[in-house]
Amino acid sequence: AAYDEELPVFAGPAGTSREIAMQYERLLGEFSAIGREPVQVQLSQRRAWRVRLDDGMTLEIGREQVESRLARYFVAVRPTPVGDQVVGYLGLWFVLDEAHITSVGVRSDQRRQGIAWQLLLTACDVSLARECILLTLEVRASNIAAQQLYQAFGLRRVGIRKRYYSDNGEDAWLMTIEGIDQPVFKDQLEVLRQRA
Repeated sequence: AAYDEELPVFAGPAGTSREIAMQYERLLGEFSAIGREPVQVQLSQRRAWRVRLDDGMTLEIGREQVESRLARYFVAVRPTPVGDQVVGYLGLWFVLDEAHITSVGVRSDQRRQGIAWQLLLTACDVSLARECILLTLEVRASNIAAQQLYQAFGLRRVGIRKRYYSDNGEDAWLMTIEGIDQPVFKDQLEVLRQRA
């Protein structure tokens, strides 16, 4: 699309109005590609796009992630009387046709409310839109709850990374699911979406 250099300046992240308009268009295209409908898109004070989806999930996506071809970072936000509160996040890297979840976190007082579930659904949708065939991650050997969540999405233990975590030397399980581009996984994803 062509943009007039004389567009009014939008409030929000530094950058020309043309850059912001182009980012906005790319952002909407990415959500459209994964079958999600943004019902509200705003520029936050943290220089990120705040997107409320038709399923009620709110994500904050940094400007640099909109521009990046190799990484996506999603933040789940809940409104509170004193302002929005970040309640969860997920980092996702792409290498060729593989997607690697680099980090997932949910505030301890917000766990078991479906936040990680929604973030994982989003990661799967974005991975499919990028035509990935494999999804992988590492998880602490002691984090049984997270392992069970990942297993619900079809990830299986395929290896162990000894002393992977630098904070305490804990081992990590490498968990992977192959064939995410196949109809079987896409059908499973629809079932998971219904459970959300």
